[in-house]
Amino acid sequence: MVSRKMYIKVVPASIADLEIELQTIAAGYGFSPKIAEVEYYDDTCKISMEHMEAECLADSYGDDPHEIPLWIWDQIRSMVTTLYEQEGIEYVDITPYNFIEKDNRIYMIDFGDARYTDNDKAVDWFVREFMEGENSWNPDYK
Repeated sequence: MVSRKMYIKVVPASIADLEIELQTIAAGYGFSPKIAEVEYYDDTCKISMEHMEAECLADSYGDDPHEIPLWIWDQIRSMVTTLYEQEGIEYVDITPYNFIEKDNRIYMIDFGDARYTDNDKAVDWFVREFMEGENSWNPDYK
């Protein structure tokens, strides 16, 4: 039997279902680690996902958006735009702590603040600007 390293995230049970659903969709595109197991407890949920064994962008490049190579911005923008246009998912928590780099690919790792779009509500102002070409981190999530 081959043992794989897992990353464990514990979230409130009240928000777990949506986070798991959105990450599973992103993983289907290859944008996020795959979820291997979910365990519910009274008030919490333990999500076990494949461990990418990679650092977040903040650890690799720092917090300054100008230090992030353009190819990384292009990959992040492509993922955010694809999820928005194809799945109706707004990934708003665009910070250097929520993306990791492994083998010249970027992955999203936190869907706690992601949500489905609401037709009655405008797209988040930052997500709109980001999809239009803004290379910066969301100031609402610092």
